[in-house]
Amino acid sequence: MPPRLSPADAARLGLCPLPSGGRAASGSRSASTKASNDLVSSCLDMLTAHGVRAWRNNTTGVFDPQKKCFRRFSGRKGISDILGIVPPTGRLIAVECKSGKGKLTPEQREFLADVTAAGGLAIVARSVDDVVKAMERKAG
Repeated sequence: MPPRLSPADAARLGLCPLPSGGRAASGSRSASTKASNDLVSSCLDMLTAHGVRAWRNNTTGVFDPQKKCFRRFSGRKGISDILGIVPPTGRLIAVECKSGKGKLTPEQREFLADVTAAGGLAIVARSVDDVVKAMERKAG
């Protein structure tokens, strides 16, 4: 297998554009990214345990090893980290996970407002308890 070229090295060599933001991706994740990923995983586990069909909705670009370039996300900006279907009604649930002092972007606010306006359940979660409490409030 040929040696892998990091995205930063590829960009320096002019082989592909840098990911959005104009910065090369670092080799390690920041603590806030890890905390956010852990929160998303925990929320998914809790939703699954409660019978909700939920999935992580990735909206970041991905590195294409064949083209040696980043493929950018081309969908709607602001879509929540987690989307799901709540049985038995089929109601949409959208969970935006925020760790630490993370704030919603205007696009995330707009998406959550659209979900609510359409009759879905929109949640901003800083902990799994936030999701549990929101589901209990809406069920009661």
